[in-house]
Amino acid sequence: MKRKFPLFVFLALLSLTACSSDVEDLVTFTPVYTVVFDPNGGNGSVRTQSFAIGFEQNLLRNSYYRENYSFTGWNTSSTGYGKSYDDGMTVKDLANKNGDVVILYAQWQAAVTYTVVFDANGGTGTMESQTFTVGTARHLPYNTYRKENFSFVGWNTSADGSGIMFSDGMTVNNLSTENEATVTLYAQWKPYVTYTVNFDANGGTGTMSRQTLYLDTAQSLSANTFTRAYHRFARWNTQADGSGTAYADKESVTNLTTRYGSITLYAQWEPLVHYTVIFTANGGTGDDVRQEFVIDVAQALTANTFTKNGQSFLKWNTEADGSGTSYADGESVRNISTTDGEVITLYAQWVDGIVITSENYETVLKGLSGEDTYVIRYVGSVPTDFSWSSSVSGTLSKISGLIDDLYPAKVTLDLSEATNVMNVSGFDNCRPLIKVLLPDGITGVGSFSGCVNLRDITLPDTVKSIRSFENCKSLVTITLPDGVTDIPYDAFRNCTSLVSIKLSDNIKTIGSRAFYGCANLENITLPKKLQSIGSYAFYGCTKFTSITFPIGVSNIDSSAFSGTSLSHATYEGTIAQWNVIVISEHGIGIKKVICTDGEVTL
Repeated sequence: MKRKFPLFVFLALLSLTACSSDVEDLVTFTPVYTVVFDPNGGNGSVRTQSFAIGFEQNLLRNSYYRENYSFTGWNTSSTGYGKSYDDGMTVKDLANKNGDVVILYAQWQAAVTYTVVFDANGGTGTMESQTFTVGTARHLPYNTYRKENFSFVGWNTSADGSGIMFSDGMTVNNLSTENEATVTLYAQWKPYVTYTVNFDANGGTGTMSRQTLYLDTAQSLSANTFTRAYHRFARWNTQADGSGTAYADKESVTNLTTRYGSITLYAQWEPLVHYTVIFTANGGTGDDVRQEFVIDVAQALTANTFTKNGQSFLKWNTEADGSGTSYADGESVRNISTTDGEVITLYAQWVDGIVITSENYETVLKGLSGEDTYVIRYVGSVPTDFSWSSSVSGTLSKISGLIDDLYPAKVTLDLSEATNVMNVSGFDNCRPLIKVLLPDGITGVGSFSGCVNLRDITLPDTVKSIRSFENCKSLVTITLPDGVTDIPYDAFRNCTSLVSIKLSDNIKTIGSRAFYGCANLENITLPKKLQSIGSYAFYGCTKFTSITFPIGVSNIDSSAFSGTSLSHATYEGTIAQWNVIVISEHGIGIKKVICTDGEVTL
């Protein structure tokens, strides 16, 4: 019978005698010895390992274990007085005779442990003791003791704090090297000493509660809430006239006074320098508007309310003819004047509107700056752009892109005189748009999604389909013409300023997430011909207080009204008719429906 031998021995012999017919005989007589691994009091298993004499080979890694002991290596003697070998060590010729058996005994070292006990030292509560192993670093547990009117500052080996100090949760090692020793750590406490800070308005108005602070502890002063007309709060001071010690608002302070004392801090005020801005219509209609400003304080100009027949408001200027300094409508300004009591007049500037055509729109729009307010009117035929599937949307998309380049300008786009247009689309993410006038006769309105400043758009009565006004966050109200029968998914999603929408009486479907996130949308009247409401259609419409389902509704998808304030809904039909409606098994966000003949709990 042939002996077993390692593969690498076979390969080595084979490479040396590749053409010899005696290879098998050489392999057969390769001297081999066996190493047996003895757990020597441990548990587990390590298989027997075969070695070829004359060849190096790694010992198998130990997989034995012994509770409360650590493995230190192998030895030819169970007592450890023989020859030692490291775990996984490379060895050669532990025996020199074929068939020999070598026994290696696992060597174990007992773990040295000690116990740490935590003493409340006058505090209350409980903490478990902790076992540590010598030579092994470990975190102290975090203190859970409490002592009224005292703060915990750490641990100490002596109750009076004269020993070795340790911080809370500190990593420690070898607090003792004696096996089964007990180390007691005593909680160290520091008394709270308080004092009171009173706040005096010192000529201002309002109230502020007194503040309790701890001695030797940095804390922030309460934020000032006093006010004083035509003054600004500057700082606090220990003297009303400002001759004492000054402290900033919310400053971090320590020990403003001695233990158990009190101190008063007086508000210090600086007078504000005022000037006045008068807004005048400059040929328009409307009464002058007066606005007060404070020097060095940014403030938005009053929005224009003037009108002028045939013209649009463009901006404000310090000169009636526009030759002075210009300011955008509602612009945040600082120091138009630095002279106390000065009156500045801002004159409304008017424009007939910037006219663009198919021939000049690129040149004209590229010539505008992004600092003004524009009324842009498109006049004439909108050409087909063959790069956009023979659609006028290509041209409109180019115009949209050029307008977006004007951001942060504010643009009113008047398309009422545009011809050759049946569908207006291509205005996604056109940030400057604040108002859009559409041509009569169009049948479709495509995407205006992402027009975050669009607040006014009127859909002509000829419109039969709409696509998306998603993320038009400034849109407040809109009316859908009678020709519109479907509201597609995401149509008004995240129109967070949308307060009201008048739905066409012919609406049959409201798509998924159509009004998702319209947090300011108030109660809505569902059309009589409505048949289907998609999932999450009105999710997050938190101002809803009531909703009435028309009798023709046949499908309401999941979570259609989740995230609203609705506790129930009204149905214009009977319970039997309601039960025929397909309701999502995941719920629609309403728990109860009141029918004409009773209630249904969902």
